[in-house]
Amino acid sequence: MILKRRARATVLWLVVALGACSSASNLVGPSEPTNVTVAIGQRPAPLSDPDATVPSPPTTVAPVDASIPIGAIAGGNQLVIIGDEVAWSASARGRGNGCRQLVPQGWAVEFATEPGRAVSFAHQVMADPRHRPGQVDVVVVMLGHRVIGSLDQFESELAQFVIKHADLPVILVTLAGTSSEADLDAVNAAIRQVGNDYSNAVVVDWAALVDDQGWLDDGGPRLTRSGSTALITSLAEVLGEAPIDSEGVCVDEIFVDDSEIVL
Repeated sequence: MILKRRARATVLWLVVALGACSSASNLVGPSEPTNVTVAIGQRPAPLSDPDATVPSPPTTVAPVDASIPIGAIAGGNQLVIIGDEVAWSASARGRGNGCRQLVPQGWAVEFATEPGRAVSFAHQVMADPRHRPGQVDVVVVMLGHRVIGSLDQFESELAQFVIKHADLPVILVTLAGTSSEADLDAVNAAIRQVGNDYSNAVVVDWAALVDDQGWLDDGGPRLTRSGSTALITSLAEVLGEAPIDSEGVCVDEIFVDDSEIVL
């Protein structure tokens, strides 16, 4: 079962990214490096239950040190980046360079990104037979511009995702810019809370990084070219090098439905 953290804000990653127009990048980790653990979680309540509560089981298995890059603890180099139109803008379909940025670090990168998707999309992606256990080593989730139901439901569903994939490092990314369908401050608070609560999750605080740097397209949430470069650079800092002897590659995108709401 997964270990639920007792202390708040022990694994919040603040990453200062290097965009096309920026001059430096720096990763700020926890002020006191903390050994945390990943564990196999009990099956969460069905997603159809809006009143589902998130369990906090006690047992732990594989240790994870939040003060070192994800690549040092990952079981392999298979990386899936799940998101809506914001992450999409860093993909090949969005004319971004995200894959080419991460491949030199040894990652096999798959973008599973579709416009207008809610947090349930993360569950849909990982339920695909091509993502069965052993086929994915690290997951990035950047969703929340569209919230269906209450904020409590969003947080519960995101937490259930982290628990269900307790054997994997899960990188949660906060959101910047504007959204007509969600209070992003409240959404980001929920994302940070889940990142703080569960030991296999870390947070890239994109919302804290974005300033008036030309990274958001017309105020966002979609990204400019320099913005998508900065986003992927922030992920690259957290990921580090893939495990030894890994060969980087751009994996063909299989989630390509762009018919949903355009943000």
